[in-house]
Amino acid sequence: MTTKNIYIDWDGPYTLDELEELDDPRIDYGLYQVYGSHPLYGDEVLLYLGATGERTFGARLAEEQSYWEVEEDFQPLVIYVGRLMGVVTPTNGVWEEEMDLALRLLVYAHAPVFNAREVAALPDDDLRNVHVVNWGEFLDLAPEVSGRRYLYKFPDTPEYSYYGKQGEH
Repeated sequence: MTTKNIYIDWDGPYTLDELEELDDPRIDYGLYQVYGSHPLYGDEVLLYLGATGERTFGARLAEEQSYWEVEEDFQPLVIYVGRLMGVVTPTNGVWEEEMDLALRLLVYAHAPVFNAREVAALPDDDLRNVHVVNWGEFLDLAPEVSGRRYLYKFPDTPEYSYYGKQGEH
């Protein structure tokens, strides 16, 4: 199977109040990162990774605004948005599939504290051939995340062995 490369350009920071501006129905879709203070992990840490689905950043994050505002222990919050990129815009179905794959792989690789349920679940095998490349303001995310790296169990693969010099016993 071929590798599915997903390119994301991250932008921010935004406050919750500034996100309503990100409501362009042509381009304001993708993933988002929420950063804030955490009593155990410190200041300016990755708290949550989410996806917009069929809603724009402004609409999706407006739904979550009351939740985050109540969580005073985690203030101040800042959000970064990630727009998927490519040579051509895919169909909505492919776009949503790529958001889902990228989100699941990034959550599995980075384990944000508020994504605990997703982190605890075993990753699906469909992530094995996914490769996410992060551009722009990706902050605590790795520049590249590969399903091969995070899901592949090298020691459990019997067909692989250490290199050895040829012809020597």
